[in-house]
Formats: sequence, C-alpha cells, structure tokens
Amino acid sequence: MDGTVRYLIVKKHKGSLNKKTASNTHLFFIPIDPKQFMYIAVIGQIEEEENTYVAQLLVKIPEDIIDDTINGEFEYFGDRLVEIESLECKSSNPSPGKYVINFPKKGMNILSDIELNYQVEYSTIQRRIYILKGNLNLVTGDVEMKDMSSIAAKVMKDLGGRKRFQEMQTISDDRKLLEVSCKETLMNIVKESEKLKGLPFLDKTLLYDYIKEMEYKDVASLLYEAREFETPRTKGAKYGAAFGAGAGAGAKFGIKGAAVGAVLGSALMLLYRRLSDPCIKNNPGNRVAQLECRLEGMRRVLAQIQLDLKQCDHTRNPEKCREKLNEEYHKWQDKYEEYLVKLTTLRRKKAS
Repeated sequence: MDGTVRYLIVKKHKGSLNKKTASNTHLFFIPIDPKQFMYIAVIGQIEEEENTYVAQLLVKIPEDIIDDTINGEFEYFGDRLVEIESLECKSSNPSPGKYVINFPKKGMNILSDIELNYQVEYSTIQRRIYILKGNLNLVTGDVEMKDMSSIAAKVMKDLGGRKRFQEMQTISDDRKLLEVSCKETLMNIVKESEKLKGLPFLDKTLLYDYIKEMEYKDVASLLYEAREFETPRTKGAKYGAAFGAGAGAGAKFGIKGAAVGAVLGSALMLLYRRLSDPCIKNNPGNRVAQLECRLEGMRRVLAQIQLDLKQCDHTRNPEKCREKLNEEYHKWQDKYEEYLVKLTTLRRKKAS
C-alpha cells in the first residue's frame, strides 16, 4: 500500500534538539495496511549489529485518525516533541509478523528501506517487540536482548506509561465498533425503506456490499449530527460518539422521522456491541454461551431504553423522544424473543 512514514523525536528535556545524544526517544508512525498504522518506539540498537534496532509497538491506529493522534502527542509532550522527517513509502506484509517498507526517495534520516520482524520470544500480551532493520541516521543506546524487558519498560514509562496507550487503543476500538454499528444501522434503514422496496434483489445486494465497504469518514458524513432528544445526562456519556452520528441516511433512504431514528439506532447498536462483543470473543466455538452473551446485551439495552424513557420530559421534544424510544424498544424486544427461541432450540438439541 502507499502511505507516509512519520519520524519524530521526544527530547529528554526542553530546549534545543541535540540529535547526537542517546537520551532521545525515537518514534515512528508506519503504515502497515490501507487502514492502519503502527506507532512504535525504538528501544535501542542491538550491540555489534549494524543497522539493527529493537522497537516496541505502542499501539495500532486507524489511518483516518492518524493526524489527530499525532496532534494529541504534540499536546501531550509539548516542546519536547519534534517531527524530524516525513517520507512517502510503499509497505507490504509478505508473511505474518513481517513488514517491508520501501521508500522511492530516501530522506536525510531514513537512508534505506526498513524491515520489521515480530519477535514472539521477547513479546508478551502487553508488550510486542520487533526487530527493525534499516540504515537510520539516529543515535540511541545499545541494548542486549537479555536486558530488553527492563529497557522497554523504562521507555514506556518515559512516554507516559502503558495506561496512556491502552486508552489510545480503547479509542481506536470504540471507533471500529462505531463504524460497524453505523453500517448495521444503514443496512437496516435500507431494509425498511419504502423508496427502495421496488429495488431489484441484485441491486439491493450490491447496495449492502457498498455499505460494508464504505470508509469510516463516509459513514460518519452520511450519518450527520442530530440532537433532538439529548439530555444533559445522555449527551456523549453512555453512547459516546454514536449519539453524535445520525440523521442524513434515514432521510436519504425515505424513512419518516429518520433524523432521530438513525441516531438512536446507531447509538443502541453501539451500546449492544460494547456489551456483547467481549463476551462472545471470550467464548469461541461455544454457540450456547455466545447466544447467552447476545441475550444479556439485549436485556441491558432494553433496560437502558426504559431508563431513557424516564428522561424524555427533559428533552426538547418529549413526545418524539417517547415515540422513538418505544419504537426502538419494540425492535429490540422482538430481537430478544427471536434469540431466546434460538437458544431454547439449541439447548433442546444438545439435551436430546
């Protein structure tokens, strides 16, 4: 894929940048597929191995929020963070855990192509280590692999601690969930649309496929902001970004009252996915447990709708608030009953 590598330095102290000191921390944002970047920190150079470095993965970031992430790093580090170089590249993933980054034009600091190889023997669930090979114009301390763990921990602490990057990952994961939730809402809108009822089956299938392939920014622009029944308590709190996504798609596909409906549909779907997805992933291959996960998520969505119904008097349009919430409640109730039948049927089959 085509992309851009960004190379930055975090200075140990404020003041002028001294590129010749080993106290600097070297950071790279590297594109690894069309939708994702690796954010890595160089831990040090392997002793007596030329152009060979140890790097630690800090977090993987979606391509469409990379600029916001870098801006956030400038806010966090202030004058200590300096962007050194930005180079266009072509990246490939020839085998699992291996990334090759080719630069059509070399830079002043990145003097050759780069190769990253995952080191499973030095990695843990919380720490992923790579060997980075490339001719880089940078100064860093030497590291022996036996000392890698303690040095990696020190670098992580100097960059703000593991919790900071876990929060970045959470934001990234929430954004992925929001994208999925909004796409599911769009497909439901298409399914219910009066305008599209006469659309040939093949054309409707192609439309579903198109929605599945839409970029996050396109989904977000189609589901634009609507705030008809936000309350101070709900605004941005439990549904997060989904409550700010909303109305345009419903109007486009001919759903009456879609301004609120699309917002609410996306928000409730996001809430459901947040509740059920982790449980489903923790029960691979266990169909009964996965259905129970889904049902528990639906029960909690239904309970949340009931709580929100009590807040409708505090909204701009209480009548419409109750109308839309009741409509969604019946949709989720129907879905709950459908999955309850599936679970009961599966249990009977297993018992027989």
